[in-house]
Amino acid sequence: MLRLTVTDFYTYFRPSECKLRIYLKSIGMVEGPPGPFAEILFKLGDRHEKAHLATFPEYTDLSEGTIQKRIDRTKHEIQKGTPVRYQAVLRSGYELIGIACEIV
Repeated sequence: MLRLTVTDFYTYFRPSECKLRIYLKSIGMVEGPPGPFAEILFKLGDRHEKAHLATFPEYTDLSEGTIQKRIDRTKHEIQKGTPVRYQAVLRSGYELIGIACEIV
């Protein structure tokens, strides 16, 4: 089953539109290392996330563990009513142009 994630939509268009990029990733093709500009963007993005997260008095960090454990913990935190869930994971099945997909 094809697994689609939020970052796949970014990957599809980065640095230009490529219809094969997500497929190649799904079959295990290894991408080249990020360049210096991408490294700076990663660092700035991480800094921004941490600064924004620090504005909340409390939150639950769900970034650690397997996808399945994170899905289970996300469901639990939603049921508890936790107001801020960082890096939560949700999953759904969908058929996209005749292909069974798991959207995470």
